[in-house]
Amino acid sequence: MTKSIKIILWIILGLLIATPSALASLTNMQVAVSIRFHFMIAASISILALGIAILYLATRTVTQKGLKRYLLQAGASAVGMVFFIMLHNFLTPFFDEEPVTFIMGIFVCPITFIIGTVKAFRLKSPQILNEKT
Repeated sequence: MTKSIKIILWIILGLLIATPSALASLTNMQVAVSIRFHFMIAASISILALGIAILYLATRTVTQKGLKRYLLQAGASAVGMVFFIMLHNFLTPFFDEEPVTFIMGIFVCPITFIIGTVKAFRLKSPQILNEKT
């Protein structure tokens, strides 16, 4: 796994941790209403772009089959988070209750991103490589 992929994975993890806490801290301020929307747009675009970057770098640079699988899982779930949340926001006016895309975007995709990231880091760790040889 290249250094750029590791950096991208850590940035996405940081965004996934920092975004809810930043939004929670902005709830009591009067200025927060205008800041929250722009912050969410910036975070979503960042996660989407970094997910696409992981997908691109994993297909072009990684040759190990298992590592490539987990990096593609992490990249696809990062893109899926933004996709399913936006899909939920677009479908909500047309359907009264539309929980499937909400659950996918808020729960399933972040969990699969964390699983793919942890497996990718564990697969590349020196202890596991020494045990397999």
